[in-house]
Amino acid sequence: MSASTAKARVEIAKFRVPIAAACPRLSRLERVATLSLDSHRQSVSEICQDVVRSENERGKEMRRLAGIAALTVALAIGPLCPPSLPGSRSDVSFEVLQSKGYVYHMSNGDYYTVKGILRNAGTSNATNIWLRARMYSASGNLMCENTEMASVSILRPGETSPFWVTTECALPSLVARYTLEVVGEETDQEPYQDFRVINELWRMDAASRVLRGELLNTGDRTLDGSSSYIYCVFYDSAGQMLDADWWFILGYDGNLGPWCAAPFFFIISAFEPVSSVQYWVDAKTLRQGLYPAPVSVTMESAERDEHDDLVVTGRTSNDSDVSVEQYYTYVLFRDAQGRLVEYDSAYQRGPLGPGQSASFRHEVYEWDVPASYTYLEVRAYTRATTTVRPAIPSVTPTRTAAPTSTPTATNTATPTPTLTVTPTATATPTRTPFPTPSGGWPYHLNLPLTIR
Repeated sequence: MSASTAKARVEIAKFRVPIAAACPRLSRLERVATLSLDSHRQSVSEICQDVVRSENERGKEMRRLAGIAALTVALAIGPLCPPSLPGSRSDVSFEVLQSKGYVYHMSNGDYYTVKGILRNAGTSNATNIWLRARMYSASGNLMCENTEMASVSILRPGETSPFWVTTECALPSLVARYTLEVVGEETDQEPYQDFRVINELWRMDAASRVLRGELLNTGDRTLDGSSSYIYCVFYDSAGQMLDADWWFILGYDGNLGPWCAAPFFFIISAFEPVSSVQYWVDAKTLRQGLYPAPVSVTMESAERDEHDDLVVTGRTSNDSDVSVEQYYTYVLFRDAQGRLVEYDSAYQRGPLGPGQSASFRHEVYEWDVPASYTYLEVRAYTRATTTVRPAIPSVTPTRTAAPTSTPTATNTATPTPTLTVTPTATATPTRTPFPTPSGGWPYHLNLPLTIR
């Protein structure tokens, strides 16, 4: 299953059960910042249309199942409510820097979403940050409302976070304005921010622009892949937000150890005038001293079969002291500069005992193989953990040439160096111009990195 196909969860927040009605105390919380903003009307979201058009039937089915799963979980755990803040919270305050409204018409209903960026305007670290959005008609009638948490769990003073608030709305096109309320709690916890984005590459995919890359964990802690996320906001030349997107850091495929990298990708309409992007990471780490069980991969062949699918075979070895019950292989397609063109993941069943090895077979469907790439890399990820810290892996993979039946990659853009900027916790990111295509796609967007 490719990453493009897997992105069937287009705005999975649309499937969440509204919870504002179960949280009446939100409006009574002290120190709530309220903004009243004119919404940006859209009859149908261009982004949603573009992504849906580019998905195949398999992706559409996955989106349906993802929505059912999200709804089931929401019903099972019950409504969530923002925290009740005791006493005066003069050291916790927030500022909404910008926001934008979106209308979505889906098969299971109509939705209105407010996306934006908020800033911790207080003097202490903040957590449990909740936003409540109320949507009104032109006559001032309340049409719908909902409550969601900010994307980043812990914000230092001056740091920012993107946010999404989605609610089902009978006639979302009639929303004329909305209000936002923000509340949070003080915390002594510090966010984990040891990351670097590497090997980014912009490419065209149907009517969308796709930004692929890898998130490198440069710290000494292991990330819980199932509860860690990377976010991206797209800006125009005036610094105004065009849209926002998010992706899992491996999800349930595995955990991300120190100095290991995980692939990601983001999508925006090809018709949006993107000038720059900004990244955030919300990371949940495992207990200190726990590391992913290392599973090494040796690729033996990569050939096209009779259906023109790419079949990658080889052997995996459990180099740890614990048993690995299951793991995932990732096939990464790279260009001549090592930038990520596409990737594909496949489930591999264990168990692999300590020191054991086994053969693997990874099929990449014909439509998921990029038209041009230079070489392949194969990795393995697992959720099995060990207390033995593995050796720091090389971020430069061994190159395996593409099969002869696959065209050699041709990079028609002017090559630019791989991003090597170390992230800094500045409140206002510096954004460089989005390159204008000259000679066609793909081309590399080499941006200063700001992690929140």
